[in-house]
Amino acid sequence: LGKNNNETYHCFSCGCSGTLFDAAAHFEGFPLIGKEFILENVVPLAKRYNIIVDIGELTDEEIYELDTYRAYRTASEILTSTKRTTSYAAERGLQEDVMRTYSVGGITSFSEFRNELKGRGFAAKFLDDIDLGRKDIFNEDSLIFTIHDEKGRPVGFAARNLKYNGEEANGKKYINQKTTGLKCNIYQKGRRLYGLHRAKEDEPLYIFEGYLDVISAVAKGINCCAIGGTSFTDEHLMVLRENGFYDIILALDSDEPGQN
Repeated sequence: LGKNNNETYHCFSCGCSGTLFDAAAHFEGFPLIGKEFILENVVPLAKRYNIIVDIGELTDEEIYELDTYRAYRTASEILTSTKRTTSYAAERGLQEDVMRTYSVGGITSFSEFRNELKGRGFAAKFLDDIDLGRKDIFNEDSLIFTIHDEKGRPVGFAARNLKYNGEEANGKKYINQKTTGLKCNIYQKGRRLYGLHRAKEDEPLYIFEGYLDVISAVAKGINCCAIGGTSFTDEHLMVLRENGFYDIILALDSDEPGQN
């Protein structure tokens, strides 16, 4: 996989997409989860292409973490490959290529999304345990944002409720994840900066509040990321330093929470 783990195949006929490992599972029946994924998918493919791998002994916790990362990447691939556009995106002037680059998309229904994940080998209980059973996020009335870590791996999701019109009866405007479960939390909202994996270290970095701010600004050529809320934490600052970002410009909303 490339730097951002985004080297995937895509079928423009059926909309299916995935990695080399997904293709091996589809055409050759290789497993996609558990220790078998490593031993019966990764290792055989590595040997086929003369790539040396040294797997070593994996603990149950390490395997569970690998499965969690794979599930989140698969979920991101599903929502961005679905042939679905929204009038909201068009109204906001969101560019399709930018949305695709940042893995923003939608689904036709929660049940289809769920069945697709189960069809990729993920058990229903496992999906619930890692917080991918969220109907409030994964539904046909949401514009869904994939949140990546600084290495470009999908680690969380947030949704813009397209039915929201300012009234409480229609729910919250944004629905965010807080964790990916007690057993393996790869999200850690307090240290995630939306879009940082695509930002350039050698340019000033604008930091916004919202996900849509990033999608709109990137289309204008602005180097940016977002905190996905109004809390800029010490952990956010450490992540910026660890990844070589020192010239930062806070461009938060002008309301009281943003200024605070």
